[in-house]
Amino acid sequence: MARALTGVMQRKSDNTHPTAVYSTTLADYSAGMHLVQGILLALLHRDRTGEGQQVAVSLYSSLIAMQMQEGTMHLMRNKELNWSAFPLTGVFETTDGALVMVGAFKPNPLQDICNALGIEDLSEKPEHKDFDAQMLSRPALQAVFRQHFATNTTAHWLKRPEDVDILCSEVRSLPDALADEQTLINKLILEVGETPAGPVRVIGSPIDMSNAPVTVRLKPPTLGEHNDVILADLKQEAAE
Repeated sequence: MARALTGVMQRKSDNTHPTAVYSTTLADYSAGMHLVQGILLALLHRDRTGEGQQVAVSLYSSLIAMQMQEGTMHLMRNKELNWSAFPLTGVFETTDGALVMVGAFKPNPLQDICNALGIEDLSEKPEHKDFDAQMLSRPALQAVFRQHFATNTTAHWLKRPEDVDILCSEVRSLPDALADEQTLINKLILEVGETPAGPVRVIGSPIDMSNAPVTVRLKPPTLGEHNDVILADLKQEAAE
């Protein structure tokens, strides 16, 4: 509901795509992070003034805040800002998967993309001469990109844009990302104990602190593991 009410659900890289619910719970996660920030700010305020206070966040407010660039552009210039709908950015299928390309941050990224694809320099054509023109001709440009990326493998196409310094990445599944060496280097998978079914593995913290490394004090309990402790606290016998 929050995504629908805040404009997030309606914003997409291509207006021809159906409006849908995104599969990752961005609203819940961002609201939780905002609540953590608010609590930390309240603790700092308490240390300085001795005053406590109520901290409140909402899914609605968090999603509006996540669109700060887009929202400010509407408020100040009444213009649309959509990074994912830029003319040289998109997801393109290959013969064995897909890749995402971001054609930006360079004087003439279209020229470099054409070089990587092995085609004529489209930036020399009047209809693609600058960013504004490319925005108008985006469907045609995207069709050219789709046509060429579909002719070879992901590995083949990843190398060619990288050779001309165009941002490009394979589109991977979550299991593939979890199995990547970088995920292990970043300590994003923690083993927090054993169960009869095997080790308990969970996602770690994205925050890496040199003097306070992330640890897990207690593993998830097995069924009934703490029955005796709980019954003792309740002053109950097992039979009762």
